Amino acid sequence: MRARWPRTLWGRVLASTVAAVLAAQVLTIASFTVAVLVPEMRRIARATAESVVAVADAASEVGPEGRARLIGHLERSGWLDLRDDTDVPDDGGGAPLLVERVFMNALSDALGPRGDLHWRTDVLGRLWVHITIGPDGYWVSVRTLPRLGILGLFAICALASAAISAVVATNFTRRLLKPLTDLRVASERATLVDLPEALPEAGPRDLAEVTRSFNGMMRRLQDADNERRMVLAGISHDVRTPLTKLRLALSMMHAEDRALMDAAERQIDAMERILSQFLTFARGFAAEPPAAISVRDLLDAFDARYGAEGVVVAPPDADATLQGRPEALRRALANLVDNALRYGAAPVGLEADVRDDRIRFVVSDAGEGIAPDEVDRLRQPFVRGDAARSADGTGTGLGLAIVDEIARLHGGEVVYARADGRFRATLDLPLAGA
Repeated sequence: MRARWPRTLWGRVLASTVAAVLAAQVLTIASFTVAVLVPEMRRIARATAESVVAVADAASEVGPEGRARLIGHLERSGWLDLRDDTDVPDDGGGAPLLVERVFMNALSDALGPRGDLHWRTDVLGRLWVHITIGPDGYWVSVRTLPRLGILGLFAICALASAAISAVVATNFTRRLLKPLTDLRVASERATLVDLPEALPEAGPRDLAEVTRSFNGMMRRLQDADNERRMVLAGISHDVRTPLTKLRLALSMMHAEDRALMDAAERQIDAMERILSQFLTFARGFAAEPPAAISVRDLLDAFDARYGAEGVVVAPPDADATLQGRPEALRRALANLVDNALRYGAAPVGLEADVRDDRIRFVVSDAGEGIAPDEVDRLRQPFVRGDAARSADGTGTGLGLAIVDEIARLHGGEVVYARADGRFRATLDLPLAGA
């Protein structure tokens, strides 16, 4: 199975640092073992073998009483512990460590036929050797390295070094990544009407250059947004002025052909509606400051505006306050109601449902609505459905795109679905706002 490499820069720096420290420690342990520890264990084994052989030779040259006194003296000194053949040491189990195997092999070579090495351990971690002293056989214990051994100590040091390196690498990486984190946060919060302030160009030179480039990009976006606002203001003025003059001229004409005048006024209304949709989409609503909105007052305003057109506005059971951008929310609901009136079927309804710290505005009608496979496509700007194309031809394809943008601006969403014989457009928003 392929090992997974951390996806974050912090994880990769941490993993690389710990791996490098552990690799260095392993190399150090291996070098120390080969160059220092193994030769030292062999030297100790030879010295131990010489001592055991000397004791065996001395015990062989004295009588039983002298041999007993010699063995007693050695036991009292704590250097050797002798047992006769019948008192076999308990086998503590477990395989010998590398250092202990080196020691045993070297000791076996030095003792030759005198020694019959067996791995026996007790609480003191002693190595027992079977030798012959005079006519009798004895088990002789020789203190060796503890079971943990020098290599175990090195392993603990390696793990401690890795832990310290991990802490240092974590602190270093977090300080190193702070400019990148600031860049990410600023990028996520940036909009054309709410550009972030210039970030401090601090830290390592490479990261400072990235921050400097980001600040330059933000300045260019700000300049472009200022130019966009000027262009939109110019378009609004230059296009609305002729339309206003045309409407005034129509009102001053004689009414011999009233039908023609009414048709011309409808075309002017359509042109103003198209222009308003384009300008609304281009400007956006992020610049509008949030405010507290009374749900009851909002629905009352829609009842007054659309009641004469047959829209049934259901008053809420209890008033609630919504934090949002008032003009943006009015535009979103108006777009949904206008779509229902233009492309749906009566009766058209508008209601609000407050539940679980959220509010759901539902615009419903008795028409066929939008096919499920068409919803995502119609959310895109300048895309019109079949009903819009077959109507009066004055649609812009921006109505649902504007609603979708306003919903995202408030941390909500718009859901289109058909249920209980009616098509429902649900604007689902948090009461606390985004």
